[in-house]
Amino acid sequence: MTEVNEQEHKNHAALDRTAEERKAVRKKKRPSAVRPEQIRWDPNAVFRENEYYTRIAGKYRVCKYITGALALVFTVVMLTAFSSDITSENFQYLIKDLDITGLTSAGDFATIVFNGGANSKFGIYRGELAVVDTGLTGLYRSSGSLSFSKSNIFYSPELLISDKYMLVYDAGNTTRAYSVYNSFSELKHEKLDHPITGAALADNGSYVIVTRDGTYKGIALWYDSDFNLLTEIKKDKYIISAALSPDGSELLLASIYDEGGAVVTELMTVSVGADAPSAQITVKGDMPMSAQYMEDGRVTVLYTDRLSFCSADLTETTSISFESLLSVRAEIGEKLICVVNNNTLIGNDKTVSIYGTDGTELYRSRHAGELLRIRSFRDHAYLLFEDRVVRIDSTDGSESTVSTEPNAIDLVFTSSGLPVVCYAGSAVPVTFEEQPADGTD
Repeated sequence: MTEVNEQEHKNHAALDRTAEERKAVRKKKRPSAVRPEQIRWDPNAVFRENEYYTRIAGKYRVCKYITGALALVFTVVMLTAFSSDITSENFQYLIKDLDITGLTSAGDFATIVFNGGANSKFGIYRGELAVVDTGLTGLYRSSGSLSFSKSNIFYSPELLISDKYMLVYDAGNTTRAYSVYNSFSELKHEKLDHPITGAALADNGSYVIVTRDGTYKGIALWYDSDFNLLTEIKKDKYIISAALSPDGSELLLASIYDEGGAVVTELMTVSVGADAPSAQITVKGDMPMSAQYMEDGRVTVLYTDRLSFCSADLTETTSISFESLLSVRAEIGEKLICVVNNNTLIGNDKTVSIYGTDGTELYRSRHAGELLRIRSFRDHAYLLFEDRVVRIDSTDGSESTVSTEPNAIDLVFTSSGLPVVCYAGSAVPVTFEEQPADGTD
């Protein structure tokens, strides 16, 4: 029995020694949280700070605090100064503008195919092709993909485009409705009690709807960019044309009425918030077709028999008569006025004239063919014929021509000036080859 006890005691002792040895090994392998003094660079085993690196660390610490303070100040200033621009819509545009397929150049633009009709209206809105027909309002990227669409019922659609919105209204006595869109949705839709006979849209988003009622022959409803009614101008005259200055601060109205059997034109400008017109004149015997603000702030009025160039106060400075011309067609752009007339009663021989904002003739030449559209962009005028597009440089009178497919409807321009020919179901970019400086081929 004693021998058994002694043997058990020895076994327990062996186990204790083995446990102690394992513990010692684990303790030896365990990394020390304290760096041994003997590996310090100080030979005397005393820790000393390096003054050079201490100074650098202090400077970095100061820079960190200064950077944080500047970032805070910048954030506060930006949120205060641009609080009105920090909207969900702008964030949506920020994300959308990251798409590099916008309409910028011929290399980035491909032919767009869509469902449209012969009465479709076209424009370029924020880098995308806007197409409006009787059943759909759509935006197409340059790659051809549909960016936005909204069903509508506009029997005679008209399209206006500005930097902020695009406006579509149904002209005539059908739906009597209009809609305002951005790139993502329909922002407002309104149906009036009487037909819409015209509209105007400013770059800042304010717009005017022209209508009438049982009492007044002409009513201009002027809204701001938030769709609040600024003013309602009621006239006992027919409003033929309405235009807004680019900043939306002034409204121009051209109206007509009868006086003793003769037509009288009334031109009037009204500023935002004003109770009375800022300028007003009457012209007897002339029938206006359109009145527009030019890029330099002047006003151009197209009458049935002449062009009138006016200063900002509507004082006529220059006039060009059409009395000896036939079948006059004109396009008033922001910088150029293009006038086309037939030279004979039979045939398609035409004379094209281009004028500046002051009435100076910049170009005159003869062209033949059926003219579909006249358009201008900056210093260039474009003539869309049934088989070609002619570009005219108003600065030197040079011409360039590109052949097109038949059945074209309209011509629109990207922000870079790239012309796009629009058909009933497609839109095709047009590239003009630059002519040599000496005029040789």
